[in-house]
Amino acid sequence: MVSKLKFHSWSSNTALFVVSLLLQPTLAQANTTGSDHVPAVDCVINPNRVADVSSPIPGVVDQVLVQRSEQVRKGQPIAQMNADVERANVELARYRAAIASELELGKINVEFDSSRMERSKSLSQRQAIAVELVDEVERDFRLSRQRLVQAQELARVRQLELERAIEQLNQKTIKAPFDGFVIDTLKQPGERVEEDAILRMAELNPLVVEAIVPMEYFRDIKPKMRAKIVPETLVDQQLDAVVSIIDRVGDTASNTFGVRLQLDNPDYRIPAGLKCTVKFLQTTAASTPVQGNYYLVTTEQAESHEKTRALITRLRAAGVADPLTMDRGPNGGTILLGLFNSLGNAERQRMQLEKQGFQVSLNKGV
Repeated sequence: MVSKLKFHSWSSNTALFVVSLLLQPTLAQANTTGSDHVPAVDCVINPNRVADVSSPIPGVVDQVLVQRSEQVRKGQPIAQMNADVERANVELARYRAAIASELELGKINVEFDSSRMERSKSLSQRQAIAVELVDEVERDFRLSRQRLVQAQELARVRQLELERAIEQLNQKTIKAPFDGFVIDTLKQPGERVEEDAILRMAELNPLVVEAIVPMEYFRDIKPKMRAKIVPETLVDQQLDAVVSIIDRVGDTASNTFGVRLQLDNPDYRIPAGLKCTVKFLQTTAASTPVQGNYYLVTTEQAESHEKTRALITRLRAAGVADPLTMDRGPNGGTILLGLFNSLGNAERQRMQLEKQGFQVSLNKGV
């Protein structure tokens, strides 16, 4: 008798959700051999981070330099705020910083008073000048020297004011905080920005995979553990991921805990926002890479919808509950009857179905 498989109906929009439900019982059968302890569970592929990019200071948007879905690099200008006042302030500060007359005047006074002091000291040694006059000349020299120091400090302050004005002008140019893609533009030229976001960005390399795991497997999931990810649009492929975060506080209502995995995406071929299935492997990222395979047991492609419905009726009569009709991918048009990590378990399922008189195929995915 064919073991009963609890499947749900296939939908083009929720393909992987159904496959994830399928994975749990079929892989649970494979686990009876002791090869995989933790069953496959549902997951979602998300961006590594999403940021609402805004202006550090209020103002009016002058230009939005990027469009939705455009790839941007860290530090790239992505929006420009109106900066007429700031540009004028920079020009004023630059002019003030270039003023050198006070420094030149101070140097001239110091040089003159220094020579005057030397002459007065020489005359004083010959008693040709009063001591009070010598003291007065020396005081004038010290005052001139302090005025020169004051002019130098003022020049430094003006240089700092110029740098501040330039930074205030630079704040009007909004730059990308990281490498990523523009999800959406939220403001248009002419709109005022206070604390509002101008656009939203997402970092897509690496991606993060959020999985919900039954609490009974808490001790089995380890940091840096490797895993295989099956996205809903790539059912015939498996992607390598590594466990990065394990929640230490579970959800009491569902008796589950969260696990985050890192999924490298250097060529951006994997989009974010996909449902997926994750299968944890009993090895870590520091170990020898595992070349994971899985095996699909499917019916032959039906010639018509009528024959597909008739075949589903026969499968249900044989004990297969809610067979899964696949309408896309390399197995489109077939009925999925099992998804296994173990070739032996897949072969046993195929032989059981063939004994019942069904024509089935065994396909390998990588």
